[in-house]
Amino acid sequence: QPEGSSTVSEGTNLDMTFDFNSANMIFFEGLDEDALATASLEEALKVVYTKHDWYFHKKGLDKIVGFDLDDYASMTATATIELSGDREPPTDPE
Repeated sequence: QPEGSSTVSEGTNLDMTFDFNSANMIFFEGLDEDALATASLEEALKVVYTKHDWYFHKKGLDKIVGFDLDDYASMTATATIELSGDREPPTDPE
């Protein structure tokens, strides 16, 4: 039953998909969007950081003390879950 719904879904087949959004998590130092699109995997991996690691490293170099919750990187995921099939469980193949 989806949250906030009075409709109950039933079935023996479960289909799940996840949409991950890492736009607020990953930072490529020195590569803008166009450069990243044409960069090799090796070039991108040399300069990839999670945003908070890069930020805290720069704060450390400048000897800045303290942090806010907004200083941390974040990633979100949206799940889509669907049930289908019969109500009866599948038979055991043995």
